Amino acid sequence: MNLRNIISILTQNAGLKFISLSASLLIWIWVQTQHTEQDRIRSKVEYQLPKNLIFLNQPSQTIMVTLEAPKGVIRQLKDTELTANIDLSTHNTGPFEFSPKDIVNLPQSVKVVQFSPPTVNISLDERLTRTLKVEPNVSGEPLRGWKLLETHVIPKEVTVTGAKTVLSNMASVRTMGISLSKRSNSEMVSISLEKMHHSFSLAEKKPVQVEIILEEKTIEKEYKNIPIIMPDGWIATPNQTGIIIEGPLLKIEAIKNNKLKLVWKESKEEINTINQVELYDGEKLLSYSFQILQKSEFRKEPTP
Repeated sequence: MNLRNIISILTQNAGLKFISLSASLLIWIWVQTQHTEQDRIRSKVEYQLPKNLIFLNQPSQTIMVTLEAPKGVIRQLKDTELTANIDLSTHNTGPFEFSPKDIVNLPQSVKVVQFSPPTVNISLDERLTRTLKVEPNVSGEPLRGWKLLETHVIPKEVTVTGAKTVLSNMASVRTMGISLSKRSNSEMVSISLEKMHHSFSLAEKKPVQVEIILEEKTIEKEYKNIPIIMPDGWIATPNQTGIIIEGPLLKIEAIKNNKLKLVWKESKEEINTINQVELYDGEKLLSYSFQILQKSEFRKEPTP
């Protein structure tokens, strides 16, 4: 098909084609501006409260609104965010019924047909501010051989604002949970507070610091038949004894009975006197406290 044939087809019955195009355009304009339809659009809800009041319950923050308007207007509204502005200056308890006047900035061509839900339950309470003690919420057990010694919280108190009915009966707030599981070292933990009620807010929205102080568990363990090592020229009778060692659980449990020995030493101040004893694990000097269960008698060997 050449260019002349294409032009001929486009210009043939040009008047009739223009009339058809104009009619289609007019019908489209009528549909967009005059033909109405209904659609459900989500709307956020903003509540206006007196300064001395606060919500005791949690009213809905969004509702569905059925609107009736020309098709083109409905399409535009879907791309905008509707807002229901609720004035509660004269309403503080019970169901509040939504009204078309609550939806702000709607064009005059738009009709509000229905709200879903049609009402919202309102329960307001007096706003109260108090200073409460902060308590660490610690649970669980640290690694074997360790125990929780103490905790410190910074700050020790926080200022909380909330519903009077709830807040007036509280003496403290807790941190979020801190697990001691798998811990074996002291640590400073930064953590937020539990929100005990939805109405609560903090004067300072900073995490609190909880210092967790752990220490090793100590035990006492008895060891038998521990050899007594004397200085040259001295004899111990008997030359073995039982002892009880006190120290960190894991380290005491690691000590083997057959490697222990008690080493006695002569006094540097008094001649021919034994007054100092040390405990060794092999060749390693142990600093743990110990108790000797059977006392021995010491005597100097005769000089040849």
